[in-house]
Amino acid sequence: MEKFCCRNFVMRDKLLLMVASTFVKEAVSFSGMHGRLKVKTDAQKEAERKKEEHEKLLKYQAARDLVFKLRPTLDDQLHNVTTQLLIFNCECNTFWNIRKEYVLKKLEEYEIKQETNSKLEFKKESGKQTEAKTDEKNEVVETDSKQELSTAKSVKQDGEKVDDESSLRTFLDQELVFTVQCLKKNPKAYAVWLYREFIMNHDGKADWENELRLCDEFLKADERNFHCWDYRRVVLPHITGRSKELELQFTTSKIEDNFSNFSSWHYRTKLLCGNERVIDCDVLGEERVREEVDLVYNALFTDPTDQSAWFYYKWLHGNRHSETLSILSIMVIRSFSSISLLFSKPVSKSKIKPTKIFLCSSMVRYTIKAVNLYTSFNSSEELSNHWILSIVSSSIPPFGKIEVDLQLPEQLEIKNCPKLVLEENDKMFSFVDPKPLLSQHVSGMQSAYPDVGKYDTEMLLDLAKEEPMNKYVLIQLTELYRGRLLNNVDKTDVDVNKSKSLESLQKLISIDSLRASHYKDTNSDVILEAEIVQQKLILEGHKNQELNGCLVNGDADQPKSVDGALKLPGFKLTQIRRITCLFMLSEIDLSENNLESIEPLAGFMNVKKLTLDNNKIKDLSPLYLCYSLKALSAKSNSIKSLDGFESLVDCHLMGVIDVSDNSVVDQEDFKEKLVLWFPRLEMLNGEPLSPD
Repeated sequence: MEKFCCRNFVMRDKLLLMVASTFVKEAVSFSGMHGRLKVKTDAQKEAERKKEEHEKLLKYQAARDLVFKLRPTLDDQLHNVTTQLLIFNCECNTFWNIRKEYVLKKLEEYEIKQETNSKLEFKKESGKQTEAKTDEKNEVVETDSKQELSTAKSVKQDGEKVDDESSLRTFLDQELVFTVQCLKKNPKAYAVWLYREFIMNHDGKADWENELRLCDEFLKADERNFHCWDYRRVVLPHITGRSKELELQFTTSKIEDNFSNFSSWHYRTKLLCGNERVIDCDVLGEERVREEVDLVYNALFTDPTDQSAWFYYKWLHGNRHSETLSILSIMVIRSFSSISLLFSKPVSKSKIKPTKIFLCSSMVRYTIKAVNLYTSFNSSEELSNHWILSIVSSSIPPFGKIEVDLQLPEQLEIKNCPKLVLEENDKMFSFVDPKPLLSQHVSGMQSAYPDVGKYDTEMLLDLAKEEPMNKYVLIQLTELYRGRLLNNVDKTDVDVNKSKSLESLQKLISIDSLRASHYKDTNSDVILEAEIVQQKLILEGHKNQELNGCLVNGDADQPKSVDGALKLPGFKLTQIRRITCLFMLSEIDLSENNLESIEPLAGFMNVKKLTLDNNKIKDLSPLYLCYSLKALSAKSNSIKSLDGFESLVDCHLMGVIDVSDNSVVDQEDFKEKLVLWFPRLEMLNGEPLSPD
């Protein structure tokens, strides 16, 4: 007994020595000299990482090449390889598309097999009965045997059919499970969600209720997963028991959990108005609109700096350009026998060509010229907002009352075409309607439901008191005041709303410097919009007072009237795109601004004096239709070439040109060419020209 115990102790000691020696060897392999632990350098770690990545890349490339090699076969091996690749990288849309081809082949094989079985069954059912047996007993026995055989075959075929359906069902379920595995790795992979939609659409027995639950689970994990929100929109039409109100409640709960959930706000717009980009108040109704206003203001007062609720606020107001075609301005000039038309939207030459013009009840011929013509991107049609119709068969009488009957084509559906009447001493007729131009700043909600709009305006003004330097609040205030310009009844109202808009824009420039250029352009638009409204009020005042001179008679030989002039020096204008409506003006002063382009001045056929000093203008060619131009001043700009002057050779009345402090004056033949192009030129750069 003692020997046995000793032997056990000896064996135990040997085992301990073996284990100890093993640990020593492993320690030595991971240790340096003197028992110090080896620590890998950064360079060694980087080298190992690159080696590992390179090995993965080689495997990935080999698998990728195998996929393209097996693609023509669409066999099970291809399916297995794409599975491995997509587990590694589920965002590769190409592999998902190849996998779709495999699925379509499987579905096609199943349909062919089902169709073949159906044909065989039909042939057996329509076959002739077995020839009658003379022996009734034998006939009965034989019939019973055939029936048993037929029944056995039918059972077998039904069993095969069930197996095929079960196999297909299993396959499709596995594909859906596979997509879930990929989505767990990357819930925001476009390709995975699209592939899952593909499988569901090709599954005749798809469980769409389960898809809705799946969306709920993913939105619990991330309520801002817009891929899941989009997929939810795909799922919803397939579920008959899911009402719109339940979905609205669902979005409300998500919004209340996180006001910054833009995906939920966006999904809400689709529930309320489908795929419309702007709200349709008539569809929603006043009660629903009021509820939405309350919801969005709860979000805005909770976090006024979050842009998600502001985007929804913008959609809720439905600000947009007018979709109906209308006339912004009309001008008839006796001296040129021309009619200038400015539309709210581009009009093609083919649509305006059927227009008819009548003078004294007689139809006259005319030519058509476009201002700033361009070609449609989708077709070869020539488009322009501004068209000039010049009468060629006769001329408008220089004196006496005359009515010009302009009959636009019915397809244009113009409803605001005014009656063109020139009184005894009128040399020009003009009409301005800024409403289509400014309607884009008027809230569709406020137009449909003024009471709700008034409540909304009060809420916005209250929010502005709480957040005076919030850029989103200031942007909406600017739009509010711009919209109010439409309802101004006198110059004081115009000035008040103009100043409030400009004040908001100046604050925006100071607090949002990254978008300062945009705000400066908007600042220019507001200034010119106010001028357009004021000119409209002037025209209406003259009409009411039966005054037929001033603006309407913009002739330089008549007593100068401020009504026919636009003077905006030193207003820091960066653009003048809104000025086009005022092409009837006779004098324009845009000096001391920051203008680089004067293209909107094209078509100003009545302007006689134009001042553009101290800007950044490089090209004067847009003035080629300013036939009445007599005095042009463009000092201290960036004009380098004479080409722009050559474009103005049709301005035969040009008598004064001042382009001093421009590099173009340094050209040797500068003076000679200008004298050649403008025979009536009397003053050049502030100096009179000699008679010879």
